[in-house]
Amino acid sequence: METPAKKMTAVVMEKYGGPEVLRLSTEVEVPTPDANQVLVQMKAIGINSVDSRVREGGYMQKLFKPGHALGIDGSGIVEAVGEGVAKYKPGDRVYIVPGKTGTYAQYVLANENSVYPLHEKLSFNEGAVLPIPYFTVYRALVQRAKLEKGETLLIQGASGQVGLACIQIARWLGASYIVGTAGRLEGRNLALKSGADAVIDYRADDFQDQLKEAFKDKKIDVIVEMNSDINMKLDMEIIGYGGRIVVVGKRGETKCDPGNLLGKEASVMGSGLRLSTESQRMTMAKGLYEAAEEGWIKPHINKEYPLEEAEKAHREMDDRKGGVGKSIFVL
Repeated sequence: METPAKKMTAVVMEKYGGPEVLRLSTEVEVPTPDANQVLVQMKAIGINSVDSRVREGGYMQKLFKPGHALGIDGSGIVEAVGEGVAKYKPGDRVYIVPGKTGTYAQYVLANENSVYPLHEKLSFNEGAVLPIPYFTVYRALVQRAKLEKGETLLIQGASGQVGLACIQIARWLGASYIVGTAGRLEGRNLALKSGADAVIDYRADDFQDQLKEAFKDKKIDVIVEMNSDINMKLDMEIIGYGGRIVVVGKRGETKCDPGNLLGKEASVMGSGLRLSTESQRMTMAKGLYEAAEEGWIKPHINKEYPLEEAEKAHREMDDRKGGVGKSIFVL
């Protein structure tokens, strides 16, 4: 099958390490789709916090090796399809997670079951924000914590890319009361704009008192935890009877007393997008498509970069204190 060009531009890792290992190359071969594969011309590419772990060599080393393009998700237009592909044709608007090749590139190869239709209500730039954060949230809230209509929710880390997605999906699911935490004023305002009922500064001296006040006449049904090593002790103290704490992130060891769960029959669970099945991911994509159709999803774009500024984008992401959504590359 003919490809649109022999060479393309991509951001490759020269080796594992800091942002300086990222190099723009114009000599990368454009891949050709085999059976059940799709070639996508990228329009926008997600820059995820997990990309830093991949770049440093601490995650997904089998897929991302030195000399290859970085990147897990993004959106674009189907350029070509391999034999046996039935769901897509050239010209279709789609998003990818993950690619079979790195998404920091003009063209990306993906298995058909890792490609999903991008709703016409969402732009390509918004589509690049969609995959990792919104899939992560759907996995955590729907498939793991099983948030029900009318329940309350605390999001520990509400202004980051996952936290903002969590607010929107929780509203779509019918959560009755959503409280978030965020350290920066910009992030707190962004979380409020996204639909949170209240957002508390976790850096405040009276943070715990403010949090308890926010739920003074309500029990906490679900907590989505981005930094379990910092908050788990508090989470176990404040979770309501029958509540669920779902952990989606950590940075270090966690010290807590599980005894705080006994009298409330509360539970703690992990949520890992990598462990979801193909069927579960298809369910996620279908649910997100419906939420977009109904107007509940509006991905926030923090900053846009050209591929040429990959090192700068990673440096700014690594140095950022407090989340303010997800940044993207725009082609």
